[in-house]
Amino acid sequence: MEASLKSKVKELTEPDVGKFAFWLAFDFSAAVLLLVSSALVPLIALPLIIFLIGVFQHRIALIGHDLCHVRLFKTQFFNRVALELIGHCLFITEYSGYRDYHLAHHSHVGSEHDPELHYRKGWGHSISLQKMLLGFFADLVGLGIVSQGRFMFDVFPTKFASRIRLVGGTAMLLVIAWSLGWLFFAAVWVIALSTSFWAIFRVRAYLEHVGIEPQGRHTSHRFFASVWLRPIFFPHSTWCHYEHHLFPTIPFHNLVKLRQLLDSEEYKPVRSMAESIADPR
Repeated sequence: MEASLKSKVKELTEPDVGKFAFWLAFDFSAAVLLLVSSALVPLIALPLIIFLIGVFQHRIALIGHDLCHVRLFKTQFFNRVALELIGHCLFITEYSGYRDYHLAHHSHVGSEHDPELHYRKGWGHSISLQKMLLGFFADLVGLGIVSQGRFMFDVFPTKFASRIRLVGGTAMLLVIAWSLGWLFFAAVWVIALSTSFWAIFRVRAYLEHVGIEPQGRHTSHRFFASVWLRPIFFPHSTWCHYEHHLFPTIPFHNLVKLRQLLDSEEYKPVRSMAESIADPR
């Protein structure tokens, strides 16, 4: 990489705390409002509310994913607190659970040592629109629970203290929900995590890595996502996942700028999703 490009890439690693705070507040607020509305809408509208809650759970999770790579605060304690608060909403611990797991994925992406291959067991080694759609609708009715169970098992905390915090924190939330008469809201949140959240998660995972032979940091599809798909399936510039694997410390709000910089022949060309599905490489 030439010196001028290195300099430009280095500039992009600087996180914007305001953008992280805005999008995290926006996604959390939307999820909470939808959760409250789930008790107010007619029963026939509840599946739509649950789907939308899953959309925002996924968006929140992707900000947590970004913070596994990006040092948002100079003091590591605050970075850890931010990660844990996000993770506990999704019933995982980010720091000693998901973070270690995900960094191992980056180190071994696509190889036999890639930990993500475990939850994708049974997904096959090829990608097709039909398979993706079947998986999406199966997940919407809860049939993806096996894959999700594998994922949750894999990201369970490695440290005893983190396990206690996760189990104890979850138990405390359930007790609070029970004492306030909010068990309905807790149930809706968990149902969304087990259905629409995972359905969206699977589509994104398919279009990121499935169907590509191991190529080191290049083991990812490089595609262009249409504007109407981004808010639901690829929020926070996740459609630039190829660029993320090349330079994982660059925050989500700079990934599009990074894509514009990486236009030489040493990088994969940007293709449509249809082309990636038809001819993964």
